[in-house]
Parts: sequence; structure tokens; C-alpha cells
Amino acid sequence: MDYIIYIYITAFLIIAVFNFFKTGKSLKATKLACWILLVTLFAGGLAAINWQGELIDAKMRFNLLREANALAQSVNPSHVKALTFSETDLKNLPL
Repeated sequence: MDYIIYIYITAFLIIAVFNFFKTGKSLKATKLACWILLVTLFAGGLAAINWQGELIDAKMRFNLLREANALAQSVNPSHVKALTFSETDLKNLPL
């Protein structure tokens, strides 16, 4: 859960930058640097969110494939071959 620490640090930096803007004593270069810092933090946050989304997506796909393989291995082929795909299959289940 290191991400919680990163969120707090980012929030602190954003608050510090906004408080810095409120003073009105900053130079144009300092304001530009603060805006660059904010944009960089925002872009870094988006990149981290995208990266985490891809990791979670890959994990979910792997688990789905694992469960599908387990389900496919549990099906008895002779039971499937015995099906006629009509209403009589409902009465004569080969279990």
C-alpha cells in the first residue's frame, strides 16, 4: 500500500503549490516551474493508474483462463456425445 503514501505526498505538494500561488510574491519562472510540477504530477498519476489497470486486467484474464481450463477439464466427453440437443435430454441426463 505504498500508493497511499504517494497520494498523501502528492496532495501535500499540490497544497504547497497553491499556497505558494496565493502569496503573489513569486516570479514568473517560479510560477512556470510550479505549473510544470503540477502537470508532471498529474501525468505521472495517469501513467500509474494506467499501469495498475493493465496489471489488474492481466491478472483477471489469467484467472479467467485458468477457471475456463479447469471447467473444460471437468466436462466428460462421453456425456456431451450422448446429448441429442432436444427436449429428451432434459429427461435423460447422463449424470
